[in-house]
Amino acid sequence: MNTRLRIVLSAIGISLLYVAAASLGSDIAKGNELIHSAIELLVVGIAEAIFVAWICNWQIKGERVLTILVHPILVIATTILFFNLALPLAGAGFFERLNFFITNAFILLVLTYVLHASVNVLNLSSIQNIPLAQAGKSANYIITLIISYLGLAVTINSSFSIILQGILVFFMIGLFTNTALWTINLEKEQRLTATLGVSLIVLLAFFILSLWPIETFYLSLIMALIYYMILGIALEVREVLPRWIWLEYGAIFSVIVLILLLIGNWGINGTIF
Repeated sequence: MNTRLRIVLSAIGISLLYVAAASLGSDIAKGNELIHSAIELLVVGIAEAIFVAWICNWQIKGERVLTILVHPILVIATTILFFNLALPLAGAGFFERLNFFITNAFILLVLTYVLHASVNVLNLSSIQNIPLAQAGKSANYIITLIISYLGLAVTINSSFSIILQGILVFFMIGLFTNTALWTINLEKEQRLTATLGVSLIVLLAFFILSLWPIETFYLSLIMALIYYMILGIALEVREVLPRWIWLEYGAIFSVIVLILLLIGNWGINGTIF
């Protein structure tokens, strides 16, 4: 069986398993969202690990266990948790749940296909030079940015304490950053140092911005924009950043400041302006 067919079948398999785990899990959990999510993540997470290993011909070892195997599991798990955050199924009607499952299954199908295709390319490019290496890196970078926002939204909207949220943010950003830096063949020591630096900066920003009175949607968006800028700088660590990138980051920083000033709700006096 060729690799493309494996990627297609694995994407279909993940989407179908998600629907099965979500529908059956909601019946088993009987309204308990935590148990419901745990059932989904367990079933789909195990299946994702098997499918990725299958696509890569069961030849994942060493550091690739973290960058090739664990990374896509976190991507799929984060996406499913965001689905549950967007529409808790407790009390939802039959047609509402049906539409929810069909829509999410399609999104998961497309995401899994792109994710598995990029994972396969990255796995091969780590062993030998292939023409599609840059395409795989670009796809992984885009997925990382999207999923980092979803992961931040899920974490910030959780009922966990601020300390536990910070720990989750630190490790999530660390794993995403390490994988992104691994794709550019950065030396291990440099990669780990850069990963730690990026994670600590994002963590510090999280603790500071958590004190700002804005809705979690805007907080997640701002955190994702900060991560986009820091990760971009880290990926160019071996080169001098061109002037247009600094202009881009300056514009993004200005947007962040405007959001903080215009959206922040300070109680009786309202917004700053």
